[in-house]
Amino acid sequence: MIQRIQTLWLLLATAAAGSMFFLPVYGVKMQDSTFKNFIVSASYPLFILVITLALLPLLTIFLFKKRLLQMKLTWFGILLAILTAFIVYLKAGDFAAHFNAGSSSYKIAAAMPVVTMVFLFLAFRKIRSDEKMVRSVDRLR
Repeated sequence: MIQRIQTLWLLLATAAAGSMFFLPVYGVKMQDSTFKNFIVSASYPLFILVITLALLPLLTIFLFKKRLLQMKLTWFGILLAILTAFIVYLKAGDFAAHFNAGSSSYKIAAAMPVVTMVFLFLAFRKIRSDEKMVRSVDRLR
């Protein structure tokens, strides 16, 4: 379990998704030179989505004996990361429109769904290669 490279990719995906809880997603500079930051916990649907995105790869690590299920859950995690990136984009736009900001910008947490998606894709490739290897060995018996 721990010695497999996909475990590392899944742990990195969990860390990337989990970092969204601690980092701002979007920042707005107000006319009076104060800053307002949009965080994940400000939006209930986004909060639930990020919790799911962070826990799914962690759960997938422990299903190492069921590689097909691992591949399905990893693919579902990739789709969930795409959905999270889309909702972050929508919520950031709503946040900026609400404050009539002078200047605004995306912060580092806005990129974390894409980073999570990359790590999940790398894990998916390694899980698939393990499954191919096991099937080829079964064919030889």
